[in-house]
Amino acid sequence: MKKKYKEIWKLKKLLENAKIPFDWIEGWGYSEEETMRLKRVAPDLMERYQICYPKGSFKKAEDRWISVIEGFGTYGAEKDKLEIMGGLTPMERLERYKSPFEPHTTVQGWLTARNVFNRIKENWESREKL
Repeated sequence: MKKKYKEIWKLKKLLENAKIPFDWIEGWGYSEEETMRLKRVAPDLMERYQICYPKGSFKKAEDRWISVIEGFGTYGAEKDKLEIMGGLTPMERLERYKSPFEPHTTVQGWLTARNVFNRIKENWESREKL
C-alpha cells in the first residue's frame, strides 16, 4: 500500500538522524493481528502514525512532552501536515490560555516535520544539559 502521509515519516527520519529517542506507533496501537484485520476492512482509517517523545511515554502519558500524529481525521492530514498535543510554544499557549505558563495539552495542527522537529530538538537539548 502506498503511504499518503509523508510528513510524519520525514519527522521520524529527522529524529533518528539526530539520535533523539522516541516511541513510534503505526495504526492505533492494536495488536499486529487486529491491525492487519482492520487494514483489510478500513485501510484509510488504519493509515495512522504517532510519535511520542520522550521514548517510553506512549504507555505513560504523564511523562509525555509531545505527541505527534498524522492520519485520518487529524488537523492538517488532508494537506500532509502534522498535529501535535503538547510541545506548544509560549505564544501558542498565550493564544489559547491567555498565559504562556499554562500546561500544554492543547492540540495544534497544520505543522511541518521541520517545525515539530525543532520543538523536540530544543527540548531534547535542554534535557541533555540537566
